[in-house]
Amino acid sequence: MVRPHPGGFVYTENEKTAILRDIDTFLSLGATGIAVGALTANGEVDTVFVSSVRKHVGECDFVFHRAFDLLPDLVKSASILKDLGVDRILTSGGRGTAWEGRDTLRDLINYFGDDLEILPSSGIRSNNAAALVEYTGCDQIHGSFSMRVSNQESNAAVLPRERVQTSSSEIRKAISLLNK
Repeated sequence: MVRPHPGGFVYTENEKTAILRDIDTFLSLGATGIAVGALTANGEVDTVFVSSVRKHVGECDFVFHRAFDLLPDLVKSASILKDLGVDRILTSGGRGTAWEGRDTLRDLINYFGDDLEILPSSGIRSNNAAALVEYTGCDQIHGSFSMRVSNQESNAAVLPRERVQTSSSEIRKAISLLNK
């Protein structure tokens, strides 16, 4: 995922140049897919920039990330992204988590079929992954499968007492349930 800063998806021309430079770095190191999302100040897909990213990444997979969830009309916006050559949209269906947005995710998946991959994301854990896959009909999910762990050597002035870490047991549990 290429983002010049956390928060917000409206980028200056300098930030767009930085995104394209970072894409070049990822591609030169062998990346086969790039995730980027950009919006206009009016809250729409930044079609000019997304089009330039598509050209820039060439044959690589192009994923539009969760900036999508901020758009007012997800079907219309997904159609625009498909026409711009986006391969996949990372989304929670416009809600806080994929489970909360499962109806919209299912509708998007059914509407676009094989023409555009809708990749559910956000809040997916071992306890809801299989149900989400079954309900939406998706064939891939995106999740961190993480858990909070305490920092044993935490100095509260420097490090938080807890941190989030990918959990191999969460991943194993999710895979086991998905394989059933």
